[in-house]
Amino acid sequence: MFKFDFDLEDEELDETLAPQISSSTGKANDAARTEESHLETAPPFIELQLEDLLTQLPDVISYSPVQVPSLSTDASAPAPVFLAKRDLYDARFQLIAAGADEYAGEQAEGSDRDLQYVEAPSDLVPGVYEGGLKTWECSVDLAGCVRDMLGDVLQRADSLRSLELGCGTAMPSLMLLREVLSGPPRPERRIELHLQDYNELVFRLVTLPNLILAWYMSPASAPFTASYTPPPTDDAAPEPLPPSDASLAGDLTLSADLLRAFTTSLAAHGVALRLFAGAWEAFPAALTARRYDVLLTSETLYAPASLAPLADLLWRAGAAGAGGLEAAAGRLSLRDAADGEDGRAHGTEAGLRRVRADELPVCLVAAKLVYFGVGGGVAEFTRAVESGAPSGCARGRGRVHTVWKKEDGVKRVVMEVKW
Repeated sequence: MFKFDFDLEDEELDETLAPQISSSTGKANDAARTEESHLETAPPFIELQLEDLLTQLPDVISYSPVQVPSLSTDASAPAPVFLAKRDLYDARFQLIAAGADEYAGEQAEGSDRDLQYVEAPSDLVPGVYEGGLKTWECSVDLAGCVRDMLGDVLQRADSLRSLELGCGTAMPSLMLLREVLSGPPRPERRIELHLQDYNELVFRLVTLPNLILAWYMSPASAPFTASYTPPPTDDAAPEPLPPSDASLAGDLTLSADLLRAFTTSLAAHGVALRLFAGAWEAFPAALTARRYDVLLTSETLYAPASLAPLADLLWRAGAAGAGGLEAAAGRLSLRDAADGEDGRAHGTEAGLRRVRADELPVCLVAAKLVYFGVGGGVAEFTRAVESGAPSGCARGRGRVHTVWKKEDGVKRVVMEVKW
């Protein structure tokens, strides 16, 4: 099994990650991953039903704040904001409790297997677990970009489709949902919020709890919190709801009333939530037949073998869906010609900007410059996008521009991909 051997401030991250992997360790890990990949088979691609996931949540979740600074260098840059995320220890406890229950057969075996991956000293079990339970720092970078670049569009849009690939704890989508829910209810709008991760386990333990927390910390939860009456208990003082303040740690009881308010509130704001588990290669063509307006992915460039499938899916979801393959190919030809005329080079730096509705779709990718000892990174991804697909595939050449970068410490970037 493979572990990103970074120095963490705590057991989860939120973090300053400092890669310490030697080249010899990387080669050993490559061999181990190759061997393990033959032993494990990819899970089937499935859409998870929100109603079913809600019934599998624990009674109470513990959460902590994640500070998301603005990435803008302007003097007028907004102050940092906070997103609430479920604590990893709390997710571990949920699995331990599930394994301790008197289950029989496959359910007990599945719980034990899930706990092995959560407790293992590894961030990756290739073909099985892809590190989605932790909040990696590039996902926080991307959340900041969502706010800085897309805040206006998200608050005003009447119709918008968003897809986050390899979502894990879903920091970028939490920020997107925060912006969408910041205004009054608008049931007539249509905001499609789609999230994908390799593991179904990740959705149960962190993604859905975090989405609920994002709603609870937003103005959209005010009708519920204002009318809430604590259920009668034997205690003299019933436990009140925690404040809707993402900068504070706390515990949230996931009562039936709260979960009902969550789904009702999403509908009132025109938000349709869909969750998908499985590999990128199996992402259904029916979903990409209509273009996504916002495409987000972070910390997904660490495995060289996955870069081409990722680029293919980003193209299908953001370019091919806008009028079909022939139209997308035509746009590529025109853009390639324009690049030659104005002298812009691929892989250049574009900088942060406020995106207008007529500039959609927008595809943002956040990553470390190099994933030491693993083989992936920004250069490899850029080559995969800008060289086009292998012979026999439909995808053409794209362009990669850096919109934000961090030079000190572990070098990180946020890139925009255009097709």
